[in-house]
Amino acid sequence: MAKLVFKYGVMGSGKTLSLLKEAYNYEKVGKSVVTFAPEKDDRNGVGVIKTSSGWKGDAIVIGENSSVKDYIINLETKPDAIFVDEAQFFKEEQIFDLAWIANTMNIPVFCYGLLTDFRCELFEGSKALTKCASQIITETTVCECGSDAVVNMRVIDGTVVTEGDQVAIGNVGSMYYPVCHTCYKKYCSGEKKLPQRFMKTS
Repeated sequence: MAKLVFKYGVMGSGKTLSLLKEAYNYEKVGKSVVTFAPEKDDRNGVGVIKTSSGWKGDAIVIGENSSVKDYIINLETKPDAIFVDEAQFFKEEQIFDLAWIANTMNIPVFCYGLLTDFRCELFEGSKALTKCASQIITETTVCECGSDAVVNMRVIDGTVVTEGDQVAIGNVGSMYYPVCHTCYKKYCSGEKKLPQRFMKTS
């Protein structure tokens, strides 16, 4: 039976780069893949996924009311693997459909995304993946202090924010930085000042 794998990490941990690399590994040996991306994330253009280092790939855009199950079932030739970028933005039902595809159609599914938002709360898609994924893997990166970064800290106009809309894609002045819990608490309390590189506004 194929697996539904959830690979999560904070921003800047290389999730999309890992997706593109794994998809390439399938394609270079003649295997076919389908890559999905949420309609909500259009930072790089519709149907385009892009790493922070500039690597790009194409994806099938999935809206909130789209059925990933129907899309795969209606394909004349079924893919050998399915990849999902920014999986946290998918609806619970869509994640459960991906689990159905892995379990019933025997197609491996690899989902990449954030686990929690800047408030350290689970996204809908991530929460669903913790319920049904066969395997959960952490993609890691490092906080400036050297510890593992586990929080997506939101900074707006040079100020750490802990309240607001869960999603703020493309908001001018809104930036995200991967930090550890200790540094996050110090930044929030004002005990630790934000580095100059955190003060960018665009």
